Amino acid sequence: AGQVVLGIGGDAAEAITVDLAAGIRMVVAGPPRSGRTTLLRSVLAQVHGPDVVVAAPARSALRHDAETAGIPVLSPADTVPIGFADGFRRAIALIDDVDHLGDDLLTEQLLGLVRAAVPALTVILAGRSDELATTYRGLGAELRRNRCGLLLQPGPVDGDILGVRLPRRREQQPPGRGVLVGEPGWGQAFADGRPIPIQVARP
Repeated sequence: AGQVVLGIGGDAAEAITVDLAAGIRMVVAGPPRSGRTTLLRSVLAQVHGPDVVVAAPARSALRHDAETAGIPVLSPADTVPIGFADGFRRAIALIDDVDHLGDDLLTEQLLGLVRAAVPALTVILAGRSDELATTYRGLGAELRRNRCGLLLQPGPVDGDILGVRLPRRREQQPPGRGVLVGEPGWGQAFADGRPIPIQVARP
């Protein structure tokens, strides 16, 4: 209960899980078609309950999955549902293509929740690696400060997004392949603080 599988990884090629009770804050960065939306869809398929919201543009498959499942889908003109992330229950916000959100009320509300360190709140945000690397304000920049996340098909400089060092040469990698950087509170797999090679699971 509370565990979500992100993919297969590590030296033993085992399932890599995170404990949502810890309140996960992470970015998912990568080039187009690298598996960013796939990761979010996989997480969405594993979570249930009233305190789950999705923010995604119309073209995102994550938005379609959420609408099919009856999960609230938020657009830039919307506001966070009343009672969401009140600190008493686990709450999850999945955000695809963060650049579709601007300087709107929804962004301000989500920023407020992240900065307030609301207990048991998980926020997973996906965006292009080149855009997240040069973003210094907004949700993407705020979550980058945690230095936790998933770098998909990363190039040598993409490690700067999370403050880790990557090989100097870009290697050809299949979609969904990358490096996961977490913190000990996420679970046993992250106890030593080292980046974990991972293959994202399909939903």
